[in-house]
Amino acid sequence: MTKPATTNITLNIGGRSHVIATTPDETPHLRKLAAMVDDRLRALGIANNQTETRMLLIGALVLADELHALQSNGPVAEPAPIDAATLMRVTALADRVEKLALRLEQFEATH
Repeated sequence: MTKPATTNITLNIGGRSHVIATTPDETPHLRKLAAMVDDRLRALGIANNQTETRMLLIGALVLADELHALQSNGPVAEPAPIDAATLMRVTALADRVEKLALRLEQFEATH
């Protein structure tokens, strides 16, 4: 069995360059993953003010936390459509709650 040919690619994460060996068919996916890590680090504001090891550790922990949250909640189900009668009832209830809140605010302002 012949191993696929590998090439070195450079991934830029947190303002630093990282060279890794990969196969040509994996390159686009790895670049996309590196961009995700880079985006998270920049959003946290830690891209350039940490050591390389600490920066990559924090990035890995943030992404692991996001993955954990997705796995804990299970697949996201599409909400069931709301029928017209239910929608009208909920809208009417919301209107009543808003009117009651306004009356309460007016009462508190005068007493």
